[in-house]
Amino acid sequence: MRSFLRSRFRTLSDGGYAGLVFLLARSADNPDLHRRFFEEWTDMHDLTRRYLGVITPAPSYIRIDERFPMRNEDGPMVGGLSCLGDDKRLNTPAPGAKSTFRMESRTADERVTITPTLPPSLREHQVALTGAATEMQKFFGISEALLPCAVIVSLQEERAFVVPLNDIFSLYALLKRIKIKLEPVTTKIDMKDAELARAKEARLHLRGKGELGILRQKADATRRNWDAQLDSLADDLAEIARAGKTEDAELCRWMKARLRSAEPLTAEERESARTLLQHLGASGVHGRVPKRLRRTLAKLNAGYPDSHDVMVRFAAVSAEEQSIETRIGQLKAQTDELAQELRLGRAVVDAVRDFGLTPVGPRGLLDWRELTWPTEVMGPLRQTSPERRFPSAPESVVNRLNDTTQGNVVQAGAIHGDVHFHDHTGSDDNT
Repeated sequence: MRSFLRSRFRTLSDGGYAGLVFLLARSADNPDLHRRFFEEWTDMHDLTRRYLGVITPAPSYIRIDERFPMRNEDGPMVGGLSCLGDDKRLNTPAPGAKSTFRMESRTADERVTITPTLPPSLREHQVALTGAATEMQKFFGISEALLPCAVIVSLQEERAFVVPLNDIFSLYALLKRIKIKLEPVTTKIDMKDAELARAKEARLHLRGKGELGILRQKADATRRNWDAQLDSLADDLAEIARAGKTEDAELCRWMKARLRSAEPLTAEERESARTLLQHLGASGVHGRVPKRLRRTLAKLNAGYPDSHDVMVRFAAVSAEEQSIETRIGQLKAQTDELAQELRLGRAVVDAVRDFGLTPVGPRGLLDWRELTWPTEVMGPLRQTSPERRFPSAPESVVNRLNDTTQGNVVQAGAIHGDVHFHDHTGSDDNT
């Protein structure tokens, strides 16, 4: 568990969570709360889904389904489980992703399984959670007096909140209140998620067809062939320059250099090229060089090789992919903005008020902890004096009892109207 707490976690826009939830409790602290935590595991999974990752240590071993004896390099195959999305999306950065949070400076590599159902038995999970309580206490700096409690870490805000649970009958009830507070913003994020999913599907479809890769290979081959033709023609022109007349040599050297530019010839350059072709053709000793030069110049003036069908199609598909990538980047940026608007910390504070709790600062935290982010403890609301129902008695009114009395005594301030006292002591004469 400690190594997991030091992991780097994805941001909300990169498929991660807005916050992480940890239950710090031993079975003996609150047996009902401990049991309900695992009994309501599937309910919590369905409730929190995209926004809050509820983290609990797995038992020390996982039963392997013997019907699947093959095991991959990453670990054992577990039958009968399904994951919500990518099972590595919690803390495995996407390729090239830099937008991640780390609660502690050291790195870690610990596998995480996102599952709506518990793999082993309830009892085994309870034992695993109890065994990890002290480790989590040290990391978050939680004193023993606060257990059982939930620690909710807001990754975007880099803050943590400690919620004592003795007066909250289940963690699910707390998370439900938090989810209700978040819904105005989560609805907007859900819409962005749907758009992002469609954009990624379009990118996958584009790449899945393989057209872009094939076109890239053909485009590379077309450009290599063109460069080879230019190199060969340049070598021939250099040979002619070494053996030709002064004027022809100068034109050949100019043409050799000019072939390296992809821009069409200007009107002045075309006149020079026409003069060179006339001289080369008139001599009759340069073989196919004049014809090759004429064809090469025609292609160059037509925008070759970019005008080739393969290059045109490759450019179009590349532009489409770039457009999709740009859209994905925009949607992620918009999700990041909404993540700021989410304000998980405020939602936690508002939610715990429904249970009679309020922020009380670091009360109950240990002097030292591994987590350096600001941590707020939730405690009981201060008791306020009940509101007076009647006006205060005037200063001139004094109530005195000059004799002993038995039974009930009523002390009043200002009295308006008639007041009757009946003493039922068994005698009908006392009224």
